Amino acid sequence: MKDVNRKKISMVLFLCLAIALVMTACMSKTGTDENPMTTPVASAAPSVTPQATVEAQGAFDWLVNGEKVEENLSKISEISQARVIVDSDTALVAVKFNPAYKGELTDRIRDMIANEIKKADPRVKNVSVTADENAVTKTYALSDRMRAGEGIETLKKDIEDVLRSIADKM
Repeated sequence: MKDVNRKKISMVLFLCLAIALVMTACMSKTGTDENPMTTPVASAAPSVTPQATVEAQGAFDWLVNGEKVEENLSKISEISQARVIVDSDTALVAVKFNPAYKGELTDRIRDMIANEIKKADPRVKNVSVTADENAVTKTYALSDRMRAGEGIETLKKDIEDVLRSIADKM
């Protein structure tokens, strides 16, 4: 008889627990404050800027993660391929257009590219974009050298030359 009572008690407790769980799972916060008399408390913590967050997490590694950004750039309908070289706060971006696109490098395309670069690395302040065949060829060669292990310091002069050639054509 004790065994039957224990089973009944266990079953009742189990059902109560199940009902309680279902009721709390179905409840949702409506967004209204249940205690409107509370007053906001000033935080002693300093505000965190995006730049501070990036620095705290570590700098964006373009050699490791740059290809993902280049893939994202190639998702822009006009672009088939892109290469990105970043030196401190400046990005050099060379793009090749899809064969179906017969237009030129527009401000709209430049802005989309700059936004993608800055989203990946907020430290980048200047983005130079080129579709000029000569500058694209040089940028791809520089990018290949970097991927082969050559340091940015040895490429700095060549990068500056490409950046200067882009600025001269604007």
